[in-house]
Amino acid sequence: MLARPDPNLQACEGNTMPHFSSKAARLWERLDSGARVQLLNNVWCPNCKVTSSMQLLDGRVVAGNLVLKGRCLTCGGDVARLVEIE
Repeated sequence: MLARPDPNLQACEGNTMPHFSSKAARLWERLDSGARVQLLNNVWCPNCKVTSSMQLLDGRVVAGNLVLKGRCLTCGGDVARLVEIE
């Protein structure tokens, strides 16, 4: 089942809201809003070869960690961010 983790999270270009698994949504919501912003604005883009911001599209739990997937806001390429859960 997919859930929207944060109704206040603004969608970027194209008004695409992110899709999260229910477990990923719970983990994302546990993070304070400042940490969420920092995570989304500090993503390595393999195309740009620099740190960039991402348009968040998807969140899943893989091996107990939160994996965020999206698009680089500079070039539109695919990016991902691993959030280790302790």
